[in-house]
Amino acid sequence: MENEGPARLNESQRRHYEVLFARLERTLMQLDAAAREDDARTVLTVVQSDLPPRFAAEGPGVIDEARQQLAMLAETLSLRPRTESRRRICRALITSELNGLTDATSTRLRGFGAVDPSIATHLDPAIEQLRETVARLADLLA
Repeated sequence: MENEGPARLNESQRRHYEVLFARLERTLMQLDAAAREDDARTVLTVVQSDLPPRFAAEGPGVIDEARQQLAMLAETLSLRPRTESRRRICRALITSELNGLTDATSTRLRGFGAVDPSIATHLDPAIEQLRETVARLADLLA
């Protein structure tokens, strides 16, 4: 039996596809950046250029094809773009990092083995200073 017209979705199904396809869209952006070796430079992460030449050569075309298919599906199913708050995203990222910095102090390291007293003396103040600096970013969002 042929399906005439677009698939009919209830609101829950529509939201599911909107979230699923938005996530895929973001993944395609990351894959495209990887294929172009357009990685952000950081001090503590070195991204190894180990993609097969075929991925770098053919990947962008396949990614564009997937983007076109996503756009067609979104139009056919009348999916609505999700609205994300950049403020909420930033707040969540900062809160996560502040929690991680709190957990990195000497009093919370015991789960990783014996804690040398020099950590409390030398590292804890530096971590607290970094935590305060990152917390200033949270204050800027208020």
